Amino acid sequence: MWVLLGVSGFSYNFELFTGKENNPDANVDFGAASNVVVRMCQIVPDNIHHKVYFDNYFCSLNLISYLHNRGIDSVATVRSNRLLDCKVPSDKVFKKRGRGSYEEQQVKIGNCTIRTRVKFCRKSS
Repeated sequence: MWVLLGVSGFSYNFELFTGKENNPDANVDFGAASNVVVRMCQIVPDNIHHKVYFDNYFCSLNLISYLHNRGIDSVATVRSNRLLDCKVPSDKVFKKRGRGSYEEQQVKIGNCTIRTRVKFCRKSS
C-alpha cells in the first residue's frame, strides 16, 4: 500500500499496490516508482511549498524538478545511478577520505537547481 501521510500521521491519499500499475499522469512519466509520488501528490496544492519526503526507491532528479515546478519542496535519498550528470566519487575514493566524509554537488534541470550530498558510511563487518 502506498500512502501519503501528514506530520500528524493522518493519511491524505493512498493506493493499493498491485505490482503492475504504472498509470503515468497525462503530462509526465518518470517510471513506475516515481509515478507513485506524482499520483500521491495530485491532491497537494501547488505553490504552497509543502514538503514531501520519500526514499531512494521513488526518487529521480526529474521527479524532484517536477515537484519543484509545482511549488512542492522535496527531500529524498537517491541512488547514485539516478544522479544523471553528477559525478559521484567511487567507494575507493571515499574509503581514503574516511567514514563520515561527504561531497556536495549541484545539477540544474530546467529552472530547478538540485543540491545533492553524497555521504560515505562504512558498513560494519
